[in-house]
Amino acid sequence: MRMSEIKIEWRLPLFFSLIIFLALILVIIDHCHMRTQYRLLLKVMSEDNEKLQIISDLRDNVYKEAISLRDSIILSEKAEIGKEVEIIKKGRQDFEQIKSRLGRYLSTTDDSEPYDRMLKAYHAMEPVTNRVISFAIENNDRAAFHVLMTERLSLQKDLLDALEQLVSHVRARQAAALEKETEL
Repeated sequence: MRMSEIKIEWRLPLFFSLIIFLALILVIIDHCHMRTQYRLLLKVMSEDNEKLQIISDLRDNVYKEAISLRDSIILSEKAEIGKEVEIIKKGRQDFEQIKSRLGRYLSTTDDSEPYDRMLKAYHAMEPVTNRVISFAIENNDRAAFHVLMTERLSLQKDLLDALEQLVSHVRARQAAALEKETEL
């Protein structure tokens, strides 16, 4: 039987049903593809957002330490200064824990350069921080303030710049991964 022999009242619904069936197949294929893309996007975003959160925690830790140092200079009683020193010590412990969490994520050689810069800046800041603390404990506020403003402030800026470079690095990798996934 040829198509021309079929009456129009049967031909139209047949072709219309065929078009709807093909459109439905295309929608199902597209839906499966989009679900796969969504899973890949979620994987990339969740891993990189965790890295960014860790870096943000490190940055917050730097600010808390700076505030405690400032307070230790302002305060005059040894007990109050001791409390600020304890906050700084706890901040250092937190920094080490956060740093180890971040180290697990940054495993490639591309990651090592900004991570190493951040570690170098942090370790350069430690002895200067210790000097500020010792001057504050001795109530030598002038010397503590001088070291804080001339030495530690620039080292703190270097550390924050290193953390910002690490954020930029993670975001660039995130953008590249998203671009790669969307090309598929």
